[in-house]
Amino acid sequence: MEDNQRNNNYISLQEASKLCSYSQEYLSLRARQGKLRATKFGRNWVTTKEWLSEYISRAEIYKGKINSKWAVKKSPVVQTKRELPLPPENLPIEKPQHLRLDIESVRPVLVTFLVTALLMAGSIFGKESLMSMYDDVAPIAKGLYSDLKEGMAVVDKKIDDKLAALDNQLSFYIEIANEVGVAAMERITSYYQNLK
Repeated sequence: MEDNQRNNNYISLQEASKLCSYSQEYLSLRARQGKLRATKFGRNWVTTKEWLSEYISRAEIYKGKINSKWAVKKSPVVQTKRELPLPPENLPIEKPQHLRLDIESVRPVLVTFLVTALLMAGSIFGKESLMSMYDDVAPIAKGLYSDLKEGMAVVDKKIDDKLAALDNQLSFYIEIANEVGVAAMERITSYYQNLK
């Protein structure tokens, strides 16, 4: 009969978690560590309301010690007036560098490729086929070169147009930023002068 009475006083850790601010998993951990008085029935931990209240009171005392140990004493705040430095009149502004595609920079690569192709073909097919291959490839290479040169001119023109538009937009935004910066500095300066 005493066993039944004891069993009736026990509560599961799930019920105990509803009576305090700790989760069931945390109470289980503290029971396994021996910090919370609990008994294991089968695979479940059980405790009593008294044991739970003892653990909570010990935990609160411990928290109080920790908080008082690490409490920072506040010193009175002394405010001093500081002058903010003004920004320089002319800030340097970097403009993006223009990207230029030039046919003269591509030409050496193209020539090297064609010479290598001709040499390989000459070593494979012999002298006679090398000359006939040159005769066949030369007009095609000249046509490719002129087409490439025209295409590069079109691309270069489009890049110049886009960069000019971007330069105009950047100039507009830089002017706005300068005006806003000057207005802000005037307001800040007048605010600090009013504080004096």
